[in-house]
Amino acid sequence: ISKRYYLSKNKFQLSHEALSQLHQVSMWYSEEHQSNESILPLQLREECFTNFSRNANSISNLQRDVVETFQSLPSYLGISVIAEESRCKRTGYSIDVLIAIHQRQVAVEIDGPCHFVGYSPNGATILKHRQLSLLESTPLLSIPYWEWDMFNSNATAITNNNTNNNWNSTGNIDHYHYYNSELKRKQAYLQERLQQAYFL
Repeated sequence: ISKRYYLSKNKFQLSHEALSQLHQVSMWYSEEHQSNESILPLQLREECFTNFSRNANSISNLQRDVVETFQSLPSYLGISVIAEESRCKRTGYSIDVLIAIHQRQVAVEIDGPCHFVGYSPNGATILKHRQLSLLESTPLLSIPYWEWDMFNSNATAITNNNTNNNWNSTGNIDHYHYYNSELKRKQAYLQERLQQAYFL
């Protein structure tokens, strides 16, 4: 590719996907292996980085839910949400959520079903996590969708729950109770994950 790029006198055209993949390969060769050499010409490398950094990302309902739970955590924990879809300046990756814990920044990746094959991370997810962990000074925490989904209440779970406290005086399901119970479980999960990673 480098030879074709040189011979074309900078008129060599590559697709958006190809440029993005070249950028990841370039980081693998030069950054991950701490090589002083580059496998790409400087101009092409810069073009790949610029292209990769322009990848558009939409915010999912899952991500919104996790962010809102972070924001609801007790203030004494010292956790605050800094930004969503924050761009890593070194790698060009978009980080789902950037939080601060007592002034220490932590990158949070909220991985939905498209990031997995079964319950195992797919290749693109493994590569992103590895390169962010190795090349970015900010520590990384990954939250897989199926762990988060365990805390979402649904009609079946409500119907099958026999605890009398979940019903109000009129015999109807107390949705307020369920919302608060669900929120507390999510808050406890986030605190546990942060503690397991020694962030708390």
